[in-house]
Amino acid sequence: MKLSMIEIGHSASEEGGSEFVKNWLNENMPGLPVHHIPSGNSLQIF
Repeated sequence: MKLSMIEIGHSASEEGGSEFVKNWLNENMPGLPVHHIPSGNSLQIF
């Protein structure tokens, strides 16, 4: 039997939500400085 595993670290799975919240805050709270710093991929494939 062959098995595979796909794992997404929480950083990768939350990246899109963080970007969305940054954009929402920029649009709805224009005086509040908000920045999103992408964490990139923290996983390696061996």
